[in-house]
Amino acid sequence: MKQDNNQEKEADKKFKKGKEALTTGVFQWKKDYNLGAMQFEEAAKLYKECKNSQKEKEALKLAIECNEKLNDTWAVGRNYEALLNSLIDNSSNDYKELIEWTQKAGIYFKVSDSGMKSIQVLNRVAKYLIKRQQYEMAEKVILEALAEAEDQQAPSTRTDIISSYVEILIETQQYHKVADLYMKEITKFREEHMKYPLSQYALIVIIMYILQDEIIRANQELEQLIIQVYNFHKSSEFRVVDQVLNSYEKGDQNQFNEAITKSCVTSIYPPNIVRALRKVKVRVINIHQKQNIQQQELEQGQEEVDYEQELAKKIL
Repeated sequence: MKQDNNQEKEADKKFKKGKEALTTGVFQWKKDYNLGAMQFEEAAKLYKECKNSQKEKEALKLAIECNEKLNDTWAVGRNYEALLNSLIDNSSNDYKELIEWTQKAGIYFKVSDSGMKSIQVLNRVAKYLIKRQQYEMAEKVILEALAEAEDQQAPSTRTDIISSYVEILIETQQYHKVADLYMKEITKFREEHMKYPLSQYALIVIIMYILQDEIIRANQELEQLIIQVYNFHKSSEFRVVDQVLNSYEKGDQNQFNEAITKSCVTSIYPPNIVRALRKVKVRVINIHQKQNIQQQELEQGQEEVDYEQELAKKIL
């Protein structure tokens, strides 16, 4: 407690010096924005340490004013980042202010050619919003981060952002979007000849259709993924998918439950994919028989079209 008091007193001194640096008079003809910015930033750090978030915010806003006068865009970006970090550290629910400062931090970082820093800020804020279950706002922030990661050509950062995005989509049960996203990723990595665990991506695509109880569609996608993903049919992920689909043929919940305990499933990130999968209840469904019926219907429909076209030719 005594240390906190000492830190706050020290912070107050620096804050006062910052104010004095911006005061003109007989002995100081013009405002010293350099000194002001330095004193306010140091005061903000001390206020943060002694958990005086209100004074920290006040000091940072004055630091922003000084750094804007100095045209130091990087410093202004850092000041806004410190403001939004304070909200996150204090578990604030002032989301309007959080989004406003996130946008401003991003603008200043981009102006100072620090696009990667902007992406990091967006990703951090999105993760905080996910934690607070503010999924709609989080999705908007993460899509902005994803677009910027594309521009910056930062594959590792992009992968982390995608994981955050998928976490939102799973929580809001937008499973089709997840399947589409990973199918695009598979295509992207194949086209760019990049080495990546595409078998896991393929597994996630199948899981998304299982979560929607679209088992026939899952089996159809599996046939496509065997073609698209090199050696997928030899992978542990494929064996899990095969076991899961077989469990539906038999209506065997125990077989399903045993399949999803495999390490290639439990290691999937984000983990809420696995949590959702554990809630699935298996029902009996004859996958191959239904597919054969669908194929017969398609073939019959095509035969009818061919017959009508042939008949039209004869009439002419």
